[in-house]
Formats: sequence, structure tokens, C-alpha cells
Amino acid sequence: MPIVNRVADLQAEIAAWRRDFHAHPELQYDVHRTAASVADKLKSFGCDEVVTGIGRTGVVGVIRGRKAGGKVVGLRADMDALPIEEATGLPYKSTVAGKRCMPAATMGIPPCCSAPPSILPTPATSPARW
Repeated sequence: MPIVNRVADLQAEIAAWRRDFHAHPELQYDVHRTAASVADKLKSFGCDEVVTGIGRTGVVGVIRGRKAGGKVVGLRADMDALPIEEATGLPYKSTVAGKRCMPAATMGIPPCCSAPPSILPTPATSPARW
């Protein structure tokens, strides 16, 4: 099955992860719940190694690949929330007073997957993300 189909099959599950993170935001170095969830997911995905505690609560998933000394791709994502009140009224809005999750920062999901089409960034408006 092509990777596009496999990713499409996971859309509902990925949306549930994002909504859970959004409903339970954590600030700066206090992202223990989020980091544990990310580490568990990376392990379940079959990462060769999952390292936790990087910079206190950071998580790294290592995929070695099949070829020794081959090319490596690194991905990063912020897991911390913003210290602001959320007023969206969404069913999965923050359940923590004074904390709001940044939508595109969840699990490294790019803005095109987590934002409504009406507010998607473009290379011209957000070149650092592309």
C-alpha cells in the first residue's frame, strides 16, 4: 500500500492524538505527560531507539535504517504550550486554565495537517516552516 494511503488511514488516530495534546497542554520544561506519550508512540512505531530526558523533557526517536553509514533525516517539534487562555470553544480546547496548545507544534505535525485550510501558511508567509 502506498505511504499516502497508510497515512490517510491514520488520519482519525492522529487527529485524536493532537486533540488530546491540545486538551492537556504543558508549559516549557514541564511537558512530562506529552513527552511520555510521544516516547510511547515512537516505541510503538518501531524506532530502533527512543531516548528521553533530552534537555529535561525532550524525546529523540532514532531510526538507523538498513544501510550502515547511510543518510539520516532529523525531525523536530515543540511540545510545549503557550501561557495564554484559550477562547476557541472547541470540544478539545485546553482543560488547563492559562495554557493553550499551539496546533502545529503537536507531534511534529506540519501546519498543513493541523490547521484549517483558511489559515494555512504558505512559503511566502512562513518560509522557516518549509
